[in-house]
Amino acid sequence: MMTRSEAIRLAVSMPLAPWTAAAQSASTPALASGAPMSPQRRALIDAFRGKIAGVADQFEKRVHKSSWAMPYRLFRPSRAAGAPLVLYLHGSGGLGDDNQKQLGLGNIFAAHVWVLPENQKRFPCYLVAPQTDRGWVNYQDSPAEDQRASSRASAMAYGSPSKSFAQLSVSSRLMSDASM
Repeated sequence: MMTRSEAIRLAVSMPLAPWTAAAQSASTPALASGAPMSPQRRALIDAFRGKIAGVADQFEKRVHKSSWAMPYRLFRPSRAAGAPLVLYLHGSGGLGDDNQKQLGLGNIFAAHVWVLPENQKRFPCYLVAPQTDRGWVNYQDSPAEDQRASSRASAMAYGSPSKSFAQLSVSSRLMSDASM
């Protein structure tokens, strides 16, 4: 049996091309032709909106309370045994505390595609969609903190036995750089 460190080392050492090629299949739809707001693309968006009608009602509304309240939505699959958790962090259009916008606006595609019945049959999963009114990124990190976080991430990727996943703390600066 492979250890977690060995699996990470193997995954980091492999080129990305075979993984992405394996992920593509004959069933992957091509992008619609035309401009972003062309009738062809609008038709795809409208068809998806029709598919997800009522899906948001399957999410439980909850609030995590600590030093501040963080509303979130939770989707529970019907086949829950061993199902993974998908954490969906909304974009800026989902900012607020109404516990609705994180599933609406520009967030409908990523948040809802996981819970469509045909996808739950193939890939059952829990989905948590928290909502923040502060944003997900803290730009106050110092370059020294970025370096410490980078060192911890490197140590974890290459299997340092002194680090565990719970100890790994990646700064928001690194996360924002990765998303660009």
